[in-house]
Amino acid sequence: MKTIFIIIFLLLRFDESYSQWIQQQSGTTITLHDIEFINGLTGWASGDGGLILKTSNGGINWINQPTEAIGKPLLGIHPVNENIVYATGWYNTILKTTNGGQNWISIRNGPVGQGRSFFSLFFINEQTGWVNGLSGLEGSMVLKTTDGGENWADIFSTGVMRDMFFKDSLNGIGVGEGTFISRTSNGGINWLFYTISPPGNFYRISFINDFTGFVISSNGYDVYKTMNFGESFDSVGYIPGIQERLYCSEFINDNIGWTVSNFGEIFKTENGGSNWKIQKVINSYISSIFALNDSVAWMCGAGGKILYTTNGGDTITSISQISTTIPEDFELTQNYPNPFNPSTTIEIKINETGSYLLEIFDINGKIIQNVLSSTFNPGTYRYVFYANGLSTGIYFYRLTNTDKIINNSTTKSMILLK
Repeated sequence: MKTIFIIIFLLLRFDESYSQWIQQQSGTTITLHDIEFINGLTGWASGDGGLILKTSNGGINWINQPTEAIGKPLLGIHPVNENIVYATGWYNTILKTTNGGQNWISIRNGPVGQGRSFFSLFFINEQTGWVNGLSGLEGSMVLKTTDGGENWADIFSTGVMRDMFFKDSLNGIGVGEGTFISRTSNGGINWLFYTISPPGNFYRISFINDFTGFVISSNGYDVYKTMNFGESFDSVGYIPGIQERLYCSEFINDNIGWTVSNFGEIFKTENGGSNWKIQKVINSYISSIFALNDSVAWMCGAGGKILYTTNGGDTITSISQISTTIPEDFELTQNYPNPFNPSTTIEIKINETGSYLLEIFDINGKIIQNVLSSTFNPGTYRYVFYANGLSTGIYFYRLTNTDKIINNSTTKSMILLK
């Protein structure tokens, strides 16, 4: 069993080195806790020391927006639109801007080291929203406003809530420590509470519509899905090979989702959480992921790190079918040009429908890119390989028909010359 696990873990790590998560320059080394966008250009991130950053060009530049919450961790930020944004954090802190962050108003701003600690917030419009956290000896609580933060109702709840989502003014879900789920159908006045059995906590909940959402256990690494707005959650997968806890996750649809371990291992699923592949290891704590769609996403974390992708974090690939003529056998052609820099073209010929694997590895046999692993119909296909980040040397590429036991693969060499 141990050998099987190691093999599975190595398979998960094949394409990790060339994942397209690009680091953006945040201008800070302060830990960032949350990141949210309203479109592909405008977004905010919040962090320690009362820090709030804004971008208006998709993260090319991040601008520090001063607040009065000096010395306080801001754990949550929620833009309602391009003007109205709320933020919250420790020590009884709730902030608001009505002009996109040019000025931040302190709705609540208690002394450092005292008062309630707020973890997250959610607003359904400019006026109505909720904040959750802890209140000393009073325990877990939710605050609700219906007038843009002028007044708040205190609602005490069971369990330590870490994140929440509301689909309208009445129906909401919270998740938190001890893998608990909390539901309300009257705007947060009352909460129904239950737990799911695996160890760990739920730090983030991700809904893709008004009924379907996902949570992942921080310690057990189990993936759960609801299709009835939290009335029940079913186990849909498990993430193997994780070195540390999971603090954040994000799903954009029924199939595509990401999660990151405390060690900085970025995992992605393309089948609704059933299977996961590791995209990249950044050796850094990541606290929040925001996905605009299945291609464009951001994440933030320790050291002021902000990462960005425009292709879902996948490796750079370009493969297309150029002929439907059925070849006599499956064949791997010599790449051209060769030597090459920075890209080269590889053609593969497939004579029967089946499962095929195309891999690229270095002279030491280390696989550096798992180009494709899928079912293909007969024909000729063209793939463009980009050697971004590789050094001059000899590399190999191998085509395998995984449906066959013998005579199932062919390998060729290529030269990168920089």
